[in-house]
Amino acid sequence: MRHRFKPALTRPEDFDAFWDSTRLQLEQLDPAVERLATTEDGGPPAVALERVGFMSLGRARISAHMLHWRDDRPRPLVVGSHGYGGHCTPRWDWAARGVNVISVDIRGCGLSAGALPHPSRWGYVLTGIETPETSVIRQAVCDYMQAARVAQGLLRERVTKTVFEGVSFAGGLALMAQAVMGEADLLAVGVPTFGWAEGRNLFVRSGSGAEIGAYLLGLWGLSYPIMEAVANHHRPERCQTTEMGICTAVSLANHLIHEQLGTTTGSVTPGVEQAAVIDVPTSALGIDDLDLSSASSA
Repeated sequence: MRHRFKPALTRPEDFDAFWDSTRLQLEQLDPAVERLATTEDGGPPAVALERVGFMSLGRARISAHMLHWRDDRPRPLVVGSHGYGGHCTPRWDWAARGVNVISVDIRGCGLSAGALPHPSRWGYVLTGIETPETSVIRQAVCDYMQAARVAQGLLRERVTKTVFEGVSFAGGLALMAQAVMGEADLLAVGVPTFGWAEGRNLFVRSGSGAEIGAYLLGLWGLSYPIMEAVANHHRPERCQTTEMGICTAVSLANHLIHEQLGTTTGSVTPGVEQAAVIDVPTSALGIDDLDLSSASSA
């Protein structure tokens, strides 16, 4: 007999109205775009690199890397971001395939670190969790959407198709941004949920999962040292206390158990997800006929 354990999809009654209102607020906001031409060794001379700054929800100042071809020929636009706790680098590999690219650092990360001045002490994902309106996830989705709007506005008729791209955290942002905006012609996302159970467990135990676990313990009335130990037992260097305590003891116990079992402790470098690469066939973007010889010209 087959048992179904997955619960039915539920959502608040005002779910659609909430995101419709969020989208309208973003559309009514003047992005106040600033562009700064930059240089980087090794990039194709036919492609320009700029640092683009703009206003997002709450008037937060967000920054992104934008690569665009100098020939003004219409090309696909790829919008991307980074993994949880990471940051973006210019995607020369994508540009060399004949597309224009904008890679946005979400508020609190990389170039946009100053846009989130007071992150939650329990972890990034818990910032503003008190209400849907203040949630950093809502704000992060808006940062992604605004990056897409800004790039489309700057490139205008030079955009043939729009691709929303992302891995792990950025993959979730791309999916949510598309659900709200509906602007992408193609989604190119990779998240551990899709079949990679071991990877999903690794990222969650070392990242937002531990942070959320500690937050829930606080709601249940457990003391601060216990919450700190749960949140940081994979990364004890983040504990506020340096002497031997609950956090250090739990971290050592966790390490010894995994050492005996010969398994990973679950530690992961923030943003390591961005090392993954999604290779999208150029035929999906309609650029098979583009002459890319200038991308590697001296």
